[in-house]
This record gives sequence, C-alpha cells and structure tokens, in this order.
Amino acid sequence: MVEQLRAKISDKKEAQKKNAKLKKRPAGVTSSNPVPIKRPAAAQQILKRPASAMSADAAWQGYPGVPREGKQVAPITVPGFGKIYSAHGNRKWRCKKEGEKKDKAFTWEHAPKESWDRLVEHVKSNMH
Repeated sequence: MVEQLRAKISDKKEAQKKNAKLKKRPAGVTSSNPVPIKRPAAAQQILKRPASAMSADAAWQGYPGVPREGKQVAPITVPGFGKIYSAHGNRKWRCKKEGEKKDKAFTWEHAPKESWDRLVEHVKSNMH
C-alpha cells in the first residue's frame, strides 16, 4: 500500500516537471498572443546627436536641458574623459571616465543647471 502511494506521488512529480518545461514561453509572448511582441521602430531607435557636438571640445559643455521622459538620448562623448549619459529612472546625468567601472551621478531634479555646471567641473578636473 505504501509503495503504491509513493509510486503515484513520484509519477505526479515527474508529470509536473514535464508540464512545467512544456509551459515555458519564449520572451515577449503573452498568454493570449502566442506571437512575440515587437517594439515599434521608433521605440527602439536612440536619438543621435550631431557628430560635431560629439567631437568638439567646448560643444559638450553647454547645458543640454533636462531629457524628456521616455526619450532616450545618445551619450555625449567627451574627448580625453569618457561619456556623459542620462539615466531616466533616477533622474540623473551620469559620467564615466574611460577605463573605470564606477560612474558619478548628478541629479537634475531640483536645480538642473547648477547640477550640469557641477558635472562639467567634475569632468574638466578629471580629464587626461
């Protein structure tokens, strides 16, 4: 009797494992729609800055304004330093020196122009 119960339990567990493997769906598939959802091309595209703004020494120092919510902007490449990019999730500009793993954050929530000025001073003081 006990052996029969153990056999039934193990059979049920094996069936559950098999069903769990079969139920996994590929990424982007919802239960009602078996076809993966593709994002619109506009949502996948990152806005590009003009090449002159990326390469000129003084062009990156001008205040760019607060990035709009939901819009991704390409990072600003600063010659001799690294990159400046915006992080919308926590409303900060972040700058990272080439070859370093950590970045420095500057918030744009309360005083964006003053924050940008502090970021520019930080970048200037850490240039090669």
